[in-house]
Amino acid sequence: MELERLHAVYEMALQDEISRLNVEVADRNGHVEAVNKDLDSFKLKYDMLMAEKDELNGRAQTLMANVSSRDNQIQEMAGHLSRLQTEHEGLIVGSESARRLVDELKTRVEELQQEVKRQSVVISDGAEEKREVIRQLCFSLEHYRSGYQELRQAFTGHRQRLVCF
Repeated sequence: MELERLHAVYEMALQDEISRLNVEVADRNGHVEAVNKDLDSFKLKYDMLMAEKDELNGRAQTLMANVSSRDNQIQEMAGHLSRLQTEHEGLIVGSESARRLVDELKTRVEELQQEVKRQSVVISDGAEEKREVIRQLCFSLEHYRSGYQELRQAFTGHRQRLVCF
């Protein structure tokens, strides 16, 4: 009886132990389920973060490509600007040369205008001298003509007298 009683106490203790272990297993199962849910949630967050990371990497590569393209454009524009500056300097030198040439030509034109004025004065003076010489020649011709006519009249008058005699 004692053995049965001990057996019953031992069985009750074991039943209590089994109940306690069942409660503990159920509690741990709850924890495992919570951990599994957390794990699934973390996996979902991880997958979302990886997708976002991939999207950001794609955008970063696109931006890097744009930056590289812009760098190339900047280099091309810098080269073009350098060529334009060189051309501008050449044009400035050319315009300075042209300005000097224009100044020289203006000076030459002024000199030629003065020469033309001087020559006009000389020509005018020469024309006046020619007119004076022509006047004097006209006077001389008139003088010689009148002398010729007098001589002619005298000679023709003398002949007529000679014929009449």
